[in-house]
Amino acid sequence: MNPARQLRGKGGHSSGRDRLARVVVAGQTRQCLRGRRIGDLATLQEEIAAWSGTVNDRQRSVNWQMTVADAHCKLKSIYPEIVL
Repeated sequence: MNPARQLRGKGGHSSGRDRLARVVVAGQTRQCLRGRRIGDLATLQEEIAAWSGTVNDRQRSVNWQMTVADAHCKLKSIYPEIVL
């Protein structure tokens, strides 16, 4: 079977894990491989390891739009009330 077909899945409803895998592969393709063709698996694994080490060293942060206090106020039904 065509590897690209395997990534696409069988329908419009794919699991979150499948979508995440596609995002990761797309990021690796754009940032690490840049259109190059790698001839063997060992070289590909070395390239991916070097790329992921660099990306992990940069530690991208998340810009949260909500403070903890706002979250407790807006999401009262989720956060339990703590009574001491």
